[in-house]
Amino acid sequence: LTPHHGELERMGLHKDDLPDIAKRYDVTIFLKGETDTIVDSSGRTHQLTGGNAGLTVGGTGDVLAGLIAGLTAQKIDHCEACLLAGQAIKRAATVLHHDYGYNFTAKQVIAEIPHLLHCQVH
Repeated sequence: LTPHHGELERMGLHKDDLPDIAKRYDVTIFLKGETDTIVDSSGRTHQLTGGNAGLTVGGTGDVLAGLIAGLTAQKIDHCEACLLAGQAIKRAATVLHHDYGYNFTAKQVIAEIPHLLHCQVH
């Protein structure tokens, strides 16, 4: 699940509920925000900082969800996949900000991912 705070609110949930929900349903939840919060299926919480306001552009959340799905399809643990994907997306935003400010697209974020993931894994 990869909601932002507004989506979480529309689901009738609060950030403080996430550890119990993650444990109860054996899921990993990635709450997007200025600081991302990842709650794994044991209820542990992890924080990711970085990135910038350019990530609020339409489609970047879909890129994040797709990257997480791709990593889990390669048998990477769900929480680790969330951490790797979140870090890569935030780093892409930082790299793109240098040339485009906050005016980059989801497609440009996608183009940065292969290099950034290679750097993270190796």
